[in-house]
Amino acid sequence: MQEPFETPVLTAGDSLVLRPAELDDAERFLNLAAANIERLSHALGVWDPPKTVEDRRKLMAEDLKSVQNGDRHWWMIESEGQLAGTIDIHRIYYRVRQGFVGYWLGAAFTGRGIMTRSLQAVIDWAFTERKLIRIEIQSSIENRASCAVPERLGIRRESIRRQSHIVKDQTLDMASYAAFANNWPPEPPEKTTTDKNDLSRRRDSAATSHRI
Repeated sequence: MQEPFETPVLTAGDSLVLRPAELDDAERFLNLAAANIERLSHALGVWDPPKTVEDRRKLMAEDLKSVQNGDRHWWMIESEGQLAGTIDIHRIYYRVRQGFVGYWLGAAFTGRGIMTRSLQAVIDWAFTERKLIRIEIQSSIENRASCAVPERLGIRRESIRRQSHIVKDQTLDMASYAAFANNWPPEPPEKTTTDKNDLSRRRDSAATSHRI
């Protein structure tokens, strides 16, 4: 096991701060999760939020073990001082310097670009400071809002992992997006000669149809 690598505070623009998760976040974080239980059920399935403060702290402490072991970096997303959601890097493979990113946002905070900026800040840090070389994001292909987050940053879909996730006894196809340290921020792929020729043919065809 690698030595734990400290999770820092990250800023993602004006009034948007990513703060390392800690035990004292238990009540606010799990209250937010409970308020968004229907949204989270698409990823977590059936979930019964803890009812007492003590139970919330126990659950939070259990979740924080992976952070303490150095296997995860976990942030609370705060927008203008309000807890908006969460984002993390998990399943970190030290030998090949790779990890997965997961995230969710409370319904009241959607549509503001919060998660897009948060994802960018996390990947920036992972590549420049954590020295990872590959970050993968997986989301159900039916969850267009979640898939749109990496797409807005130019992160390309690498594959569709068919029937690779089960929620409520339903199998889901997962879209897999990958970002790479040697192409960050992502540059658009160059058009090949075939692409250019195909575009030229389509333009000529359109011009001919217009003349007719």
